[in-house]
Amino acid sequence: MWITKYRYKVLTYDIKKRVREIIAVVVEELNVKIENGVISSDHIHIFANIPPHIKVSEFVQKAKGRSSKKYKKNFQY
Repeated sequence: MWITKYRYKVLTYDIKKRVREIIAVVVEELNVKIENGVISSDHIHIFANIPPHIKVSEFVQKAKGRSSKKYKKNFQY
């Protein structure tokens, strides 16, 4: 799970869709399987099956980092 800064409700429909796409790319690259997940307006829950050779922190760092970077680049906040 991770939250938006100050729990601002910035994850609107368009942004949720884009974040989902970005996470899908990271998941595919790392060979991670998403078992369940929800993107709310101010936080994201992911229940994932991560291979043993990948640290949980590495997966979270890549998913959060890429989604944040793309968000800042493509959406006004």
